[in-house]
Amino acid sequence: MADVAVRITKAIGYRGVGTIEFILDAQKNFYFLEMNTRLQVEHPVTEMVVGVDLVQMQIRVARGENVGAIHELPLRQSGHAIECRICAEDPEKNFLPSIGKITRYVEPKGEGVRVDSGVFEGWTIPMEYDPMLAKLIVHAPSRSRAIMKMLKALDDYQIEGIKTNIPFLMDILRNPEFVAGRTETGLIEKHFKEWSASHFVPEDPFNPFKNVGAQFIAPSSQQASKRSKQKKMTTISQPPCLAKW
Repeated sequence: MADVAVRITKAIGYRGVGTIEFILDAQKNFYFLEMNTRLQVEHPVTEMVVGVDLVQMQIRVARGENVGAIHELPLRQSGHAIECRICAEDPEKNFLPSIGKITRYVEPKGEGVRVDSGVFEGWTIPMEYDPMLAKLIVHAPSRSRAIMKMLKALDDYQIEGIKTNIPFLMDILRNPEFVAGRTETGLIEKHFKEWSASHFVPEDPFNPFKNVGAQFIAPSSQQASKRSKQKKMTTISQPPCLAKW
């Protein structure tokens, strides 16, 4: 896929940073979808895995510098990265945008954890713009560790005063199909069409690989309320494996 992307850019004489998108079928055949002559929202995933500042690179290439002079070639990938878009919207109401004042805002921190954001505590979210508040990116040696690290980072992300999609993102990361790597375009429609907050009860909140056989259960409103109160009152201890990252 990467070789085809390079051939496409060479064929059109393109110079600069760009993004070529493909779609992959169940037999692992891939097809050209489109090219954007710019960085995508997901460019931090590439930066974390390859160790290159793509924003700086596109500026330096645009002013005539050679890629080889900017960074040692060939580029090498290391580990696995995942990005989540943190949005001010309510997943229980068909992702209705949530406007209002952010009364508390604390970003997660740690090795291999990155947050690209432009919001702050006390800021009022207007209704005129895209609901994305931030991009949360994690990097780890493997996909399984990246998933666990992302779950911990999402749990540490504190945003109050508005609704966000963080609980929804956490349930996706715990979904057995996602955990097993069987992710496709129909995942949300198949598994999250009737989603509601607090409907997934994991055995281990940060290790979904123990919960692959777990069932999705819809608790009563009383149970959901009890879990919500418990979460506010308690702090979940960090699994030993996370301390090594």
